[in-house]
Amino acid sequence: MNDFFNDKKVNVCGGVDVRGSSITLVHIRERFTAHETSVNQLMQSKVDVKTSLSVKVIEGSNGEITEVVLASRNGNE
Repeated sequence: MNDFFNDKKVNVCGGVDVRGSSITLVHIRERFTAHETSVNQLMQSKVDVKTSLSVKVIEGSNGEITEVVLASRNGNE
């Protein structure tokens, strides 16, 4: 696993293995389709899981993300 993000806040869109000081996983569906054991491990971890949301806007400058705007499935932020 890559250590590049160890001291950074991380937002995950889609499936990927990653480590960071603060991890938020954004998933468009209400439920996961992964193996039940994997989902249980995720839910018991320190990962902040956001379901039924999508990434609407990613803002930043100089290669650094400053804000991630999420939208619900019905389009509300």
